Amino acid sequence: MQDLWRLSAADLAALVKSRKVSAGEAASSALARLDAVNPRINAVVDHRPEDVMKQAAAIDAALSRGEAIGPLAGVPVTVKVNIDQEGFATTNGLKLQRDAIAPANSPVIDNLKKSGAIILGRTNCPAFSYRWFTTNLIHGDTKNPRDPAITPGGSSGGAAAAVAAGIGGIADRPRDIGAMRDMPDAGGDRSGRAAGGAARRNRGIARIFGVAMDQIGGEPAIGKRRAIGAPENDGAGFP
Repeated sequence: MQDLWRLSAADLAALVKSRKVSAGEAASSALARLDAVNPRINAVVDHRPEDVMKQAAAIDAALSRGEAIGPLAGVPVTVKVNIDQEGFATTNGLKLQRDAIAPANSPVIDNLKKSGAIILGRTNCPAFSYRWFTTNLIHGDTKNPRDPAITPGGSSGGAAAAVAAGIGGIADRPRDIGAMRDMPDAGGDRSGRAAGGAARRNRGIARIFGVAMDQIGGEPAIGKRRAIGAPENDGAGFP
C-alpha cells in the first residue's frame, strides 16, 4: 500500500473504519513523515510520539469492540501552539508562556477527538499569533516547504507548512479571513471554514493578562490541505 500520509482525510478515515488499515498504521506513517521532513521546516514544535500511538491504540480498540467512530477516524491532525491541549504548554510563540501548561483541553481538541482524529503535534506561530510570518524567540523560524526563501504565512504558518509537507492531513488554524486565505496561498494548501458554534478559549493569554480571550470556532474549526473527499493529499512539491 502507498504511504498512508499521502491519502486524503476522507480516504484514510474510510480505510480505518473498514479496518483495512489500523489507526496505529496511520499514526506510524504520520510520525515517520514528521521525522523525515519537519527538521527542514520546523512546522511542528511539540509532539509526543508515545501519546500519538496511545491515541491510535484507543481508536483501534474501539473499532474492535464494534463502537462507532467519528468522520475523522484515525486521521492525524496538528493543532496550533495557541490552543489549550491538556498537559502541553500553550506558548502562543512566547518565552513567557513556555511553562503555561494547559490544565484541560480547548473545545477544539475535544471536538477533534470526538471526531476520531489523532492529535499528531503542535504547530508554530509568531509571538501572540499576531504576524503574517511565522517566527518567534522560543520555537524559531518556520519555513515554507515549497520555497524556504518565502514565508509560509501567519499567524498559522506552522499549520500551513505542516499540511503542505504532508505532516498530518488536517491542521487546526484560526477562523479569521487572513488564516483562511493568506497561508493556503503561500503553501499551496486548501482551507475550509466550519460553521460557528463552539467557543475556543486561549487560556494561556488569559492567565497572563487576566482576561478571557474567546474566539468562535466550529466543531471543530480546521484548515485542510485537501477538502474531505478531494483527491490524494500528496505533499506535491516537497520530497
